[in-house]
Amino acid sequence: MAYISIIYLINHRKLSYISIIEQGSQSGMWAYEDPPRYEVNDSTAFYSVTWYAGTIAHDATHSQLYHEYKASYGIEPPDTIWTGPNAELFCIEYQTIVAQKISSPKNEIEYLDSLDGTHCDIDNDGDCDWIDYEGRDW
Repeated sequence: MAYISIIYLINHRKLSYISIIEQGSQSGMWAYEDPPRYEVNDSTAFYSVTWYAGTIAHDATHSQLYHEYKASYGIEPPDTIWTGPNAELFCIEYQTIVAQKISSPKNEIEYLDSLDGTHCDIDNDGDCDWIDYEGRDW
């Protein structure tokens, strides 16, 4: 299944938005780095092969939002373009498409369907910022 998901991402030109995947204490996309880096923690990477593949698709989409804005406008994008609840929801929608294409288990797809993009707001203060990132357990 991991092989199928990688082929799917290549066919949709998503992998060009992630150059490095490495282990970290939290999962997150460092789209502004050169090259773009997806940091993933153990609970994400080892939950299941399908979940991990879906998160790669998800974070590649964050990076795509960042890089397409930068290419279009020639400036660094505001955080709201590629992070925060609206961007999360957009990336979740793509992750769900990938999850379905790679035959992810029903519970993973149902979980994705239950998200509204606000899961990034760990401290429930209405934004998704560095404090939220540091509070992640994924």
